[in-house]
Amino acid sequence: PNGGTKPFKLVIIPAEHVEKKTMVSPLNERDQHLLTERALSDILPSVRQYGVSEPVMARDVNGVLEIAKGSRRRASAIHAGVDLPVLVGELTDEEVMALDRVSNYHLQPSPWERGRRYKKLVDRCGSLRKAEMYLADVGEKVSRRDISRCIATYLLPVEIIAAFDCPNDLSARAGEDLGNLWASGTDELREAWL
Repeated sequence: PNGGTKPFKLVIIPAEHVEKKTMVSPLNERDQHLLTERALSDILPSVRQYGVSEPVMARDVNGVLEIAKGSRRRASAIHAGVDLPVLVGELTDEEVMALDRVSNYHLQPSPWERGRRYKKLVDRCGSLRKAEMYLADVGEKVSRRDISRCIATYLLPVEIIAAFDCPNDLSARAGEDLGNLWASGTDELREAWL
């Protein structure tokens, strides 16, 4: 974030230790439970055949490597049973969040995942308008309408989102429509949907 440089050390985590010796930063926007084999189908075949070719980035937190960039690669390594290359450095929370944003350029977090972040932001800021202004100030151009749609999508149960091959398969617009149907349904109808 400050334009400086930091030293990193390359560490290879053997396949059998990836799940125990690494974790995804709680500052990461992506919902790790949604990273199923179906949701990772764009990178999993390559990881199975060639391994993880680009190291993830992490910091050491009490002996566990906290992944700041590369949660999808970590999940793919776990599913494929391959070693995980990790660049480990001393990172601040601000740097972890910046790396998370950069890593999401390949595949943006789903509207459901963004809705979770936007809901927290709206609650913290006090209004949708203030949240929109805050996001613009930090370089994220998103309209109030899109924020509202993502929040409506987030209000859907995670079980509905998990029914999609990839959480990104449900657009914010369709998520909002489905969220409205969900909100207007009876308890019996909601149970039937789940």
